[in-house]
Amino acid sequence: MAQNVLTTTQVRHRINTFGKSLILYVIILTIFRYGLFLFEKYFPQIFFDKNPMMVFYVGINFLILILSLIPFSIAGNKLSLNMKQYFKKGISIGNLFVYTCVCIGIHFIFTSFMSLFSIFFSLKFSSLSFIGNYKSIDYIITNIAYIIYIIFIKPYCDEFVFRGVIQRTLGIFGRYFGVISSALLYAISQGNIIEAVPAFFVGWFLSLVTIKYHSIKPTILIQMFMSIFLYVLMIIPDKMVWLIQVLIIIVYVVVALFLFSKHRRFFNDVTSVFNGQLWKLLFTSYSIVIVIFIFFLNIILSVFLN
Repeated sequence: MAQNVLTTTQVRHRINTFGKSLILYVIILTIFRYGLFLFEKYFPQIFFDKNPMMVFYVGINFLILILSLIPFSIAGNKLSLNMKQYFKKGISIGNLFVYTCVCIGIHFIFTSFMSLFSIFFSLKFSSLSFIGNYKSIDYIITNIAYIIYIIFIKPYCDEFVFRGVIQRTLGIFGRYFGVISSALLYAISQGNIIEAVPAFFVGWFLSLVTIKYHSIKPTILIQMFMSIFLYVLMIIPDKMVWLIQVLIIIVYVVVALFLFSKHRRFFNDVTSVFNGQLWKLLFTSYSIVIVIFIFFLNIILSVFLN
């Protein structure tokens, strides 16, 4: 339910309270995306003759964990959010399986759709050729650090930041506004259009699950199992390509059954989404303007770092 008693200044203050932490978060993610490429090219000495990929993934785990959880915990306290309460309620194994399949299906559909436009958005990312390579201690450590990042660190931090703090803060102005706006900010944090579009719809769905359970524990688990699934697809050998097809078919069968089954609506408060004043306050708050600027900077980097 919208809180009409808040003034424009108070609304901007609430937005900028988490927005300052979000600036730091997207800066760290930007460094994660492009830092290895730039450091290898211009400052190779920073790696002390170690495998750059190993140094990078080990370091990024600590950076993202510390520089996301601490600032957003402080922001949550300033916003009077009871974060412990938002970790209590769990999810049944059946629903976890179904919702994970739905998330994977959303990711596949929109990633495939956006790949049609990839010719217009030439992307430059660090190579992931180390995956499955265990020929040296450095490669073993790199693989372990990468697995920890995608399966544990990123799902936990993403849900804590976007569904735990941002959605709850913006949800005060209307639950559906909190869902859509947090999904938009989640998309912008991805750094390029190809990843932003799938992230928006995945974030939308995860926000609905958060509303349903009044907890981010289910969405953390959903993201974790989705990451495990996507990682398994990456390491399946070419001679077993049929297994990838089988797994994808299973996902879409579950999604189809989910769509045709009867589920009660998560909520019916949609009026806040059409409140132009709320959107204006969100996207003219200085912290969100900076985050949007970093998003466009990411797009420029993704096009020209070739």
